[in-house]
Amino acid sequence: FYYASEHVASGLLAVVWSMTSIINIFMVAIITRSKPDYSQLLASAIGLTGITLIFIPELKVSELAFESLIMCIIGTISFCSGNLVSRSLQNENIPVMSANSFGMLYGCFVLIIYAFVLDHPFRISFETPYLAGLLWLSVISTVLTFTCYLTLLGRIGPGRIGYATIVFPIFALLISTIFEDYVWTPIALVGVGLVILGNLIMTKSN
Repeated sequence: FYYASEHVASGLLAVVWSMTSIINIFMVAIITRSKPDYSQLLASAIGLTGITLIFIPELKVSELAFESLIMCIIGTISFCSGNLVSRSLQNENIPVMSANSFGMLYGCFVLIIYAFVLDHPFRISFETPYLAGLLWLSVISTVLTFTCYLTLLGRIGPGRIGYATIVFPIFALLISTIFEDYVWTPIALVGVGLVILGNLIMTKSN
């Protein structure tokens, strides 16, 4: 998601990520070998149409927008896979904090290997804004947020937790509009509406 945000507004990435509820349903269907009902298929079609409309203006502006979209989709599928793994671990009475800690540790090792392979140097700034941002991202936005999210996931399931993803893109796009100078277009506005509608239909069907 960080790499994807280099070429498109982060709010748009949040819209793609909000398709979590839809992807969760299909991943569960594949694992359990069950068929999604018609309302879930309709929700998926509406959501995908919305994503397409949102990224059409971006593709006209930047050729790298499509690459960002692909990276974001891969990241969202990875996130959904983590949802299912977390639910399975909680069913085995493994504490969320413990599983979360090991998951993040493994993620750090993967990133270190990735950085070495691409020959990326490790850099850190000791300026206050950088350290404050790093602390916020690592503690509040990652450890605390995901612990709460995964705890809720274990209690109500991957389908119903999709309600949370409905409001995320709204706030993310507002932030992008204010701080990233994201310019709204009529087609993008319709696209966001379709994504939200698709999520609503999907969560109502659970």
